Amino acid sequence: MANYSISLDIGATKTAAALMNGNKIVKKVVKPTGASQGKNKIIKNITGIIRSLWVANVKKIGLGLAGEIDEKKGLVISSTNFSKDFRQIKLAEILKKEFKVPVSLDNDVKCFAKGELGFGQGKYFNNFLALTFGTGIGGAIVIDQKLYRGKNNLAGEFGHM
Repeated sequence: MANYSISLDIGATKTAAALMNGNKIVKKVVKPTGASQGKNKIIKNITGIIRSLWVANVKKIGLGLAGEIDEKKGLVISSTNFSKDFRQIKLAEILKKEFKVPVSLDNDVKCFAKGELGFGQGKYFNNFLALTFGTGIGGAIVIDQKLYRGKNNLAGEFGHM
């Protein structure tokens, strides 16, 4: 029996999502995020993307979102390129309630850095910077094979300097 997960990379312009079976991509979708259309529309778009990938035996959902994220609370604190009302959103809690599975939320570039640490070129280095260039510029720092979060989880956010 397969144990599926759904992963989303939520950017200001588009959301890329995948249904995963372990490390294997089963199905992918890319859709507009609607980041300027207000929090209700953004959440509706995210839940719609998850529903489009949903199958029996989905065990968890993971989201990376551009912006200031409290990964421990599953909270979107703020996101520069999203509508002004998309702040202080308990996104992990909303999705957990909706889909009845555990939900993890973190900053998109920190997710990228963790992926590189576990599966990409990052596993060959003790220290590195992860940079992304999209609607904005994102960054993450890895020191001694550990993601460095710094004060308030903002270490590496080079695009805001």
